[in-house]
Formats: sequence, C-alpha cells, structure tokens
Amino acid sequence: MNSGRSNRGFIEIFPSVRGRRWIQNDRIPYRDELGDIIGVICLAIDINELRDTEDKLRYLSFYDVLTVFITGPISKTKYPDWKTAGNFRLLLSTLR
Repeated sequence: MNSGRSNRGFIEIFPSVRGRRWIQNDRIPYRDELGDIIGVICLAIDINELRDTEDKLRYLSFYDVLTVFITGPISKTKYPDWKTAGNFRLLLSTLR
C-alpha cells in the first residue's frame, strides 16, 4: 500500500477456526482531500467453496467415474493401480 496503488483480485490463504480458507482480496488506498493516504479499504471474499468445486471438476476431467481409468493427456503414460479401485467408491460418496 505504500506505493499508493490498488491491489485487486489477489488470492491468499487465511487460517480460521474451521481450517484453512481461500480468500480473494481487494485493497484500495483511502485518500483525503489532499491526496494523502489515510487508510486502506479492504474487501475480502471467501472463495473456499469455489476452490473446492474447481478441484473436484479438475479431478473428474482426468478420471472416468465409471471405469476408474485416467482419461485426458495423462492416460497415455499412466493407469491407476487396480488395488486402489476400492477407495474410489469412498471418493464418489464425498462428491455427492
């Protein structure tokens, strides 16, 4: 804020009682009539649910939920271990 420029849309991790939360921040200098900075206006938005949804969509874009095979660009080099297929049902129950 010493530069007098706004910082908008930056994302940071905020520790809370419920655990780690993702926050999107906008910080804008508050100026008086002479143009001197006398404070900071801060707007913080909790985007934790958005980040969780993006992570789930990213996972589903690489894994086929019916066959448990990796799809997409990774599928040419690596397939999942069939021993871990039993854990996949547990993951599906958390996505609902």
